[in-house]
Amino acid sequence: MGVNKVAVLNVFDLLTKVIDEHRLITDTFFNVDKTNITVNPKGYSSILKLKGCHPVGALGSAEKGGTVRGVMCFSASGVFMPPMLIVPRKRRMQQDFQLNVCPGAWVQVYETGWMTKPLFCTWLKKLIEFLGAWKGSTVLFLLGRLVCCTKSLQLISIVR
Repeated sequence: MGVNKVAVLNVFDLLTKVIDEHRLITDTFFNVDKTNITVNPKGYSSILKLKGCHPVGALGSAEKGGTVRGVMCFSASGVFMPPMLIVPRKRRMQQDFQLNVCPGAWVQVYETGWMTKPLFCTWLKKLIEFLGAWKGSTVLFLLGRLVCCTKSLQLISIVR
């Protein structure tokens, strides 16, 4: 389905219906998506800092054009869960990967750096813990391009 005015209006109509039917408030519906974060920028971006503060450095990598995949989750009210970062690596994770990540964020390692069903299940368990969700609570997730990770028996057992 292409993005056009009719398709977008249909999505918003469906979303409004679900929100009204389940009486959801902005704290209970979330947008979840993944994004690539470059670890070797081509140039330096403009960075604002307070006068007199130490210089702000840039993130670098031994690999040209290297990226890390981040899984982000924000509620409609602005609450956000710290991201999960997926580092492409064949061997075990190193402690250095955890250095200088934002508070609460964590790093997972997978050979290709792509999101997988087991990684998504790990992320979902952390999200449930972060939200303090319980069996009777209702939460709506807009999953973006993560829908492929939701077809898993393990995931169903986590949600129930």
